[in-house]
Order: sequence, then C-alpha cells, then structure tokens
Amino acid sequence: MQNFTEAAILAVIQGITEFLPISSSAHIALIESMPGWSDQGVAFEIAVHLGTLLAVLVYFRRDVIELIFATLNLLRGKTSTHTRIAVGIVIATLPVIPAGAILLEADWRILFHAIEPIAWVNLVFALLLYFADKLAPLKRNLFDLSYIHALLVGCAQTLALIPGVSRAGITITMARALGYARPQAARFSMLLAIPTILASTGALMTSQTAPDYSDITLLLFSGALAFIVAVAVIALFLRMIAHTSMAAFVIYRIALSAVLLGWIYF
Repeated sequence: MQNFTEAAILAVIQGITEFLPISSSAHIALIESMPGWSDQGVAFEIAVHLGTLLAVLVYFRRDVIELIFATLNLLRGKTSTHTRIAVGIVIATLPVIPAGAILLEADWRILFHAIEPIAWVNLVFALLLYFADKLAPLKRNLFDLSYIHALLVGCAQTLALIPGVSRAGITITMARALGYARPQAARFSMLLAIPTILASTGALMTSQTAPDYSDITLLLFSGALAFIVAVAVIALFLRMIAHTSMAAFVIYRIALSAVLLGWIYF
C-alpha cells in the first residue's frame, strides 16, 4: 500500500480520467513506470472506483431516481419518458459482462503494465474519437435512444477492457458516430458507467489477488478524494462540450501517447 502522497496523486488521476475520454490506464501506466512507484493494490482500486461511482450517482441523482422508477414501472407494464434510457443501459451493459469475465480468468491485470501497447492503443482510439466527433451529425437525443444503438455502444464498451482505449472515450466515440449530440453522448456514457463500475468493482473484490483492507484510513481518504475530483470533472466536462468539440481531448491523448512512447524509446 502506498503512502498518502502517492495515494492522493493516483486518486486525483482516477477522479479526472474516469469520465473523460483520455484513458485512465494510460495515465496509471505512466505514473507507475516512474522510479519508486508500484502497483497500487486491489483494495486501493476498489476504493477509488467506489469514489467515482458515488460521484456519478450524486451528480445524476435525479436521472438515477427517474431510471429506477422507470424500471419498476416497466416491470408493472407501464412506460415513461426514461423507460427507453433505462432499457438501453441494461442492453449496453450486457456485452461487457462475459467479456470482462473472460479477461478476468486470463489475469487481465498483467496487461496494465505494458506501456508500449497502451500508448499505441491510446493514440489509435484518440483518432477514432476525433473523426467520429468531427464527421457525425449532432441530431439525436437520449429520449429517442434506439435499442440497436444501445447495443452498439455496449459492444464498443467491451473494447475498453483493452488498456489505453478509455471506457468514456470509446462509448462517447460510438454514440457520436451514431449521431447523438455531445452532451447526450457524454451523459449516456456516464450513466452507463454506473453498472459498469459496479461490475468491475465486484470483479476486483473476487479477484485472485485478495484485497488488503488493513489501511482503512488511506482507503477512505483515497475514495473521498476520487469522489470530490470526479464530481468537479463531470460538471466541467458537460459544461465544456455543450459549447465545443472533443478536439482538446484528442490533442491531449496524442501528446500523452508521445510522452509514453518517448519514455520507452528515448
């Protein structure tokens, strides 16, 4: 387990990168490649994941309540304005469950330490984000979400199991390619993070590497810091993309890949 300085840095990085299309695994790989840094441990990952999960639940609390009621009403045979989104989230979550289970059996955590492929993957998917955002129309709203579109976003999300892809990045890329407006694409990506983070946290809790919860103060500190940062990032991100494109994030990812590849080759 790290000291508080290392924990704070990694928690801030997790809080920033979880919902932005910039690949959290690429950032963690860069930090952990520095001298003196090591794997943060399973318990730490669980703490910061729960912190970011709480952040999206708090920020989208009204949506979450509406989605819960929409789901309950659907079970009673009734529909509402949020029914389509609720069903879409379920459909979009389904593909990642078997894909994640397969990688878990294959000890997927080893992949997170291979900096070179992470850098190249990060670069390729940054370019995909750019072209999807540049060329696709800005016409669709989540209340008109197609179940086929939800499935396509869900299938795209499975690619985020490859380090460097970025879960937020690939889901926003697919939603934009399908013509959903930037704020709508980001909103669906963040709502979709709720069951996805729950599933990944559950996988971490049952992983072959047993979590060490002995330093509870450090874990609570890390989770709380990730929560605070993530809430601020969600608010700023949604405000930003309401008025501009994804170009800044694409440029940043290209620069990050250049740093990672430079670290390896030079």
